[in-house]
Amino acid sequence: GAWKAFQSMLETSTDTTTNTSHVIDLPAGIVSGDLLLLAHYGSATDSSPNTAITGWTKLVDLDVTNAVGHLAIFYKVADGAEGATATATTDLSEDSAGCTYRITNWDSTSTPAYNAGGVKGTSTTPTLGEVIPSWSLEDTTFIVIGGADSTNGNFSGYPTNYSFNQIEAVTGTASGGACAMATYPAAAISDD
Repeated sequence: GAWKAFQSMLETSTDTTTNTSHVIDLPAGIVSGDLLLLAHYGSATDSSPNTAITGWTKLVDLDVTNAVGHLAIFYKVADGAEGATATATTDLSEDSAGCTYRITNWDSTSTPAYNAGGVKGTSTTPTLGEVIPSWSLEDTTFIVIGGADSTNGNFSGYPTNYSFNQIEAVTGTASGGACAMATYPAAAISDD
């Protein structure tokens, strides 16, 4: 996805108990007007995932290849009363991993651009989909978000240029997985 230029605070969490309610840590210092971006990876074999977080807008909830897990992405403009955690609810019992950005100094007049289709597969070097923001050539922060299903779940690297705000949460459980996020600030009209 992409938002106009911003600064961020980061947080990760894992839930290694198999259940349908998952507590996800949020970054400290949230104030009204901050933009919160949250990725939730669930390990359940779920070809039609249904993840929800009350008060958050879901951008996408995709099953991972062969429906062995799913990645949901949410955002919310903070009202300052969020507290330290958010709770994701899933339709199946599973382990989970969460990655969250607290974004400040963002352009609230812009609508986020994102590639809702995502890319899924068994490749260890997947090609990302193109994101084309509605605004013209301006300072833009592109964000890559990934989920992986495996015992270790570790990501070994990030896409070229995405060397900022790198975070990863790994469950480390036999049926678990991971989520990861990174950003790429650029004066560009698109990124692929």
